[in-house]
Amino acid sequence: PVAAFGIARPGLGQQAGTAELSLETLLSFERDGHTVTRNLFSAEDFAELAAPLRRFAEAEEAAAAAHAAAVMSAQDMDGEAPPFLQSFNPHRRCKAARELALSPIIVA
Repeated sequence: PVAAFGIARPGLGQQAGTAELSLETLLSFERDGHTVTRNLFSAEDFAELAAPLRRFAEAEEAAAAAHAAAVMSAQDMDGEAPPFLQSFNPHRRCKAARELALSPIIVA
């Protein structure tokens, strides 16, 4: 069995067959740094992935907002909207993100 996303069962993130990306999709990835591939995971597998990733994203957003508020307060900018908040390299801090990035279906 493949242990992925904290769940040990065969086939998670491994659909039968392969899908090739079109030239347009590859160019979009090169230009934008990301692409959308629908139905890569089954609805059941995606539901299992979404919860830990959502928790991580919400925690990151809260931490970034608190940091921005503290910095803005120190600069007498209270009441102003914080700047755009970003999170980089979630795979380094989130097991689910790391396992998703290393999933056989993604790596393939």
